[in-house]
Amino acid sequence: KQKAREMSRQKAAEIAAKLRGAPDFEKAAKAAGVEAKTTELLARDSPIPDLGVAPAVEEIAFKLAVGAVSDPIAIDAGTAIIKVLEKKEVTPSELAAAKDKFREEVLGDRRNRFFSAYMGKAKEKMRIEVNREALQKAVS
Repeated sequence: KQKAREMSRQKAAEIAAKLRGAPDFEKAAKAAGVEAKTTELLARDSPIPDLGVAPAVEEIAFKLAVGAVSDPIAIDAGTAIIKVLEKKEVTPSELAAAKDKFREEVLGDRRNRFFSAYMGKAKEKMRIEVNREALQKAVS
């Protein structure tokens, strides 16, 4: 089993070397017997199509320069080799908008937790009596 893993790593390293030197990444991948897939721009901590959440891939992708090809990256489904095609830097206005949105989400979450805790304590302290006659009149 260990020998098979080592052979797999070695083959992945050979493929990565071929892909690095190739003028056409997709053609070189196909020639090497692997499938190349392109994604839309990705945000940090977002799932990667066909890989899901892959922190190792994400970490390397955000460190690589545009046009760079990674070394083989071990993932749950096997091995990935990535090429960064494009990077988009966040503008100050986008950062401000995201910051405001995040702040509102956090505040909303805190409000909901506070309200839930308050209602839980209130239910423990209060006696609730259901007036079935009044309820029946309201429903009818």
